[in-house]
Amino acid sequence: AYTPMALALFDGEAAGNYLTLSVYGQEDDACGVRVEWSTYVDNGSGQPMTLELDAGASEPCFDTNVFMTPALDITHGISGSWLETEINTPFLTFDATTDLSLASPLLASLDHIEAGDWTCSLAGVCDSGYYGEGIVTAPADVADGIAVSITMSTPWDAYIDAAGVRVGVRDEPYDQAFNLSRNLRPYAAPAPAP
Repeated sequence: AYTPMALALFDGEAAGNYLTLSVYGQEDDACGVRVEWSTYVDNGSGQPMTLELDAGASEPCFDTNVFMTPALDITHGISGSWLETEINTPFLTFDATTDLSLASPLLASLDHIEAGDWTCSLAGVCDSGYYGEGIVTAPADVADGIAVSITMSTPWDAYIDAAGVRVGVRDEPYDQAFNLSRNLRPYAAPAPAP
């Protein structure tokens, strides 16, 4: 039902098809550290949207796209110039170490930012996202090639080029809001009058 869509992750780069793993925290989030595996597809109007393939968190958590998730074994943090991320579940293992001293600052592409306007799950539940200017104006530290070392066993190994993996780190907070289950009533905005 979805058509893959190539986009540039960072400003000035060529478009490509990506599978991304996002690992992040939110202020006062009872779910702890969150992880999301996503790709990018056409929203039906020629614009990119995010298709969430799987999600989890370090604490038991309700997620509108994958419903209730058990706590996952997640380690994620920076020590000096090293970013270490480790995720272990019954279905996958992912262990990455990134030398951030080899990273360069890059701005996110507008296509990548706009792909976050709609995030849909394989189950068809979609959230709409809104963001503050920080995500547009603050660069991420991006490392690739020899800066990244990965060991993994995931359902998507056949689609991941470990040698081509890139890591982007945002260490400055930015504002973001979501309208969860936006495409489902009664959560969606009222239908327009006929």
